[in-house]
Amino acid sequence: MTKKRQYIALALILVILLCLSPFVRPAFPYAYKVVKRRVVYMFNHDYVPDEVIVKLKVKAFNLREEPGRQGAEAFFHEIDPSFQIDDYNRSLNFVVLKLPKKGMVLRTIERLEIKPEIEYAEPNWIIRAVNKGEWF
Repeated sequence: MTKKRQYIALALILVILLCLSPFVRPAFPYAYKVVKRRVVYMFNHDYVPDEVIVKLKVKAFNLREEPGRQGAEAFFHEIDPSFQIDDYNRSLNFVVLKLPKKGMVLRTIERLEIKPEIEYAEPNWIIRAVNKGEWF
């Protein structure tokens, strides 16, 4: 084969592998949860064990304004008085919710995802930098 055909074949194989990758099971132990018709893989060491990121609907709570922030605090306090807002992002309208105990992340996500004021809730994932030449 010519070099051009080899490159085309390699590109085709890569495209096929990328298309199939969502259907391939990871080769290491995991737990997963189906949340709003999407599979969320939960690795014990890949997220902060006592924090959840919650994206609020702007129509429910606009975090750019003080009444929206106060309303969000009251909303989470009503769900569970032990929840605390650790941080919030005004422009993206999400909060980092601090949980009272470690290991409550999955149950908290389940409780929050059913609320109509919440767009989504997910763990506070830990992202690790990769040095040049390292595989991840």
